[in-house]
Amino acid sequence: ACCLYNNLRLARSPDNRYVAFELQWRRDYPWEKKPKNAKGEDGLWLVDLKTREFTHVYHGGTNFVFTADSTKLCFAMGKIRCYDIPTRKLIVRDDLKLRSAGFGFMDEDNKIVNINPEQIEIYSFEGELLQTWPFTTLFENPKAKELVTAANSSIVSENGHYAYIFLADGTGWLVDVRTGKGLAEFPNSWPPSTGTLLTNYGDLYDDGRAMPRIYGNSALPDHFANISDSVPERMENGELIRNTLMYNKFKLINQ
Repeated sequence: ACCLYNNLRLARSPDNRYVAFELQWRRDYPWEKKPKNAKGEDGLWLVDLKTREFTHVYHGGTNFVFTADSTKLCFAMGKIRCYDIPTRKLIVRDDLKLRSAGFGFMDEDNKIVNINPEQIEIYSFEGELLQTWPFTTLFENPKAKELVTAANSSIVSENGHYAYIFLADGTGWLVDVRTGKGLAEFPNSWPPSTGTLLTNYGDLYDDGRAMPRIYGNSALPDHFANISDSVPERMENGELIRNTLMYNKFKLINQ
């Protein structure tokens, strides 16, 4: 019971000043207490990279994400909670209760994307349910109907347009949240880990390597891209996107 255990994703603010992570000291047995020489409480922590200040935000927290202006760190635990960084206050949304296995924002924080064990949900920031995409109609694979219920079984891209969903049949799926369409299947997949990253253009990487995927009946070449590989050109909202990956552990720069 000597070591830090963390299998959840890190999050970095859009202005690159803050990093959030969940700290949990490893215990060899459930009844063990935290090691006496361990510094810091279990739970969600915020690091200010400019001042090097560590702030304990909450006793737990998964699927955490920063708002576009980098002033709030939000996470879903039954309710949406947002830590306001300038005022150091935790805001609890009692009006919006969610079963969440994946969480993010869309349209400059005006919409909330939530993934629960049965469907994708899109809410207005005020809490009105705008759209649902049930898994029973989303996927062609009849086995891909149920989400693995672990809290970190899904991730949402920073702009809220795409989600990677890990299902109970052991497959991972790339989904366009805006249209409710499954875009690609990742066979023999696994839940997203600390090094799993989904870009704003729907590219999925694990520890800097592209994950091979299948489009329809056509398999992509079995190739793991180097971190300097170019993303294929594509049309995004009528705009031709060209991009080169510059990978660090937390996010992709110049998305």
